[in-house]
Order: sequence, then structure tokens, then C-alpha cells
Amino acid sequence: MTTTDDFSAVRDDFWQHYSAGRRQEALAVAERAWDRFPERRNYAWLFLAVAHCGMGSTDAALEVLERADSENHLWRLTMLRLRELDPLRSDPRFEALTKRAEARVASRNFQARLVLAEPEPAVMSPTLLLGLHGATSTADEYHRRWLPATRLGCLVASAQSSQPAAEGAFCWDDRGQVRRDLESVIDKLPEHAEIVLTGFSQGAQVALELALTGDLAPAVGLIAVAPSFGPPERLLDSKVTLNVEIVYGSGDSWGRTVPATGEALRRRGHRVTVEELAGVGHDFPPDFAERLPALVRRARGSSSPGVS
Repeated sequence: MTTTDDFSAVRDDFWQHYSAGRRQEALAVAERAWDRFPERRNYAWLFLAVAHCGMGSTDAALEVLERADSENHLWRLTMLRLRELDPLRSDPRFEALTKRAEARVASRNFQARLVLAEPEPAVMSPTLLLGLHGATSTADEYHRRWLPATRLGCLVASAQSSQPAAEGAFCWDDRGQVRRDLESVIDKLPEHAEIVLTGFSQGAQVALELALTGDLAPAVGLIAVAPSFGPPERLLDSKVTLNVEIVYGSGDSWGRTVPATGEALRRRGHRVTVEELAGVGHDFPPDFAERLPALVRRARGSSSPGVS
């Protein structure tokens, strides 16, 4: 089990206690998350602040936020808008802290990016794999996973969000900003034939939404790796039939909605393949490069030359 998987388990433990009204237990889990995962304090501050708010300790919650701000952990601004932090909104200290965080993010002027890799050897009108990284990640980190697809005749493009989750990592929280980011990079794409959207974790959920909508980047298929899908009843309607490939691990707590989502997509007429891999957590499978040819072929809905 990786560090990320361990943190996911602690996250689940926190919300289970908190939702059940066991606020003291939730606080203990939050403190454990802060102490055991210093590299995830850009997220763990939320647990502490929410737990203190739930116990009526608004001063303690504000102290948590002040510490997170002073230690450079407060970048994911959407988390400050969660309803669990509503008890803090009337306090001028919370307003001042929010404005400082917003100003810090604005001062960095983060822009959407696009990382490209051409097919090897060159192909006239290649299949475009347009990918979205997970939350708390980057296009470069995501892109390297998909580079073997260039040898399958694919143009690999990995987009990076402009929304920070940490100082050097990004997320896709605000869907309006997602569209603006992708609109700004789609114009930079080389000539291509069909599009297959790809994504990891939160990026897979956003890619699914884009594929179902079909207006921004009309796609024939989707490859979702370790997706963190939302409730299947919230799936968007679609006028297209998609080839959906889903790969996730049996040890991935983010994958709890995958089976229901897959079934919901099938009922709507989409062609869906779901692979649950034993012993894999919230990560790419170790043999992902070997799995890519079949994933791409099925996502395209064809067995065209160059994709075997």
C-alpha cells in the first residue's frame, strides 16, 4: 500500500466519524493525518478545521487555518468554500485569511499548460489522447505514463489545470475554470483524427463529464485510470455513444463508485469495459504500458493499423 493509499484510508476514516457525529474521534483522525502525512498538509488542514468547527471550537479552527497559511499549505481555495466551514464565515479573521490566500494564488498567475508528444514514427492524422492529471498533480507527471502510446501511432497531449491544489500541483475543482483552461489549450493541438479522452482520479471524472457533453472536445472514447467518479445518478446525459475503458485497483478506496458508474453507463448505451486489478491501490497499474495497446484499441472502437 502506498503513502497515497494510506492517506486515502485516513480520509475515509475521518469523514465516516464526522458524518456519524463522532466529532472527538474525527478530530483524533485529523490530528493523525496532519502528523503522519506532512506532504499532504495541503489537504489535511481541512480535516482539522472541519473537526474543530463541528465541535464548536471556531477559535481552534481558525488557528489551524492560520498555521496552514503561514506554512504555505493553503492553495486549494475551493476547500475554503465548503459548508463545513460556514461557522467561520462571520469572523473577520476568516475573511482576512481568505483574501490573503486568494491574493497569493492570484500573484502566481498560474496558466493552463499543454505537454505534447508526437507519434513515433510520424502518422498523418493520428488518434489524439487528450489527458487530464489527477488532483494534486501536474501534466508532466501524468504525461510520462502515456508516452508509450506514441509508439502506437497516437498523439499524446496532457493538459495542466491553472487551479492550484498545492504550490506546485494542480486540481480541476472549478468546472467553469476547467472549460476555460481547456479552451485555451485545445487551439494549440496539432492536426489529428479522432479524440480519446484520458484521465486519472479527479481528472478521470472531469474527462468523463467532457466526453458525455461532447461539445468542447468531441471524443469517441475514454480511458479512466483509478477514477474518483461521483454518484452515478449525477451522470450527464449524452447524445453520443462512447467506448469507455476503466482500470482501477481492488485496494483503491476512491474506486467505490466504479461498478455502479460502469453499469449506469451501460444502461445508457455506452460500451464499457471495467478492469479491477488485485493488489493495486490509487495508482497506475505497474504494467500500464503493456495494457495500453488494448485500452487504446477498445477506446477507439477499432483495430486500425498502428494500434495493435
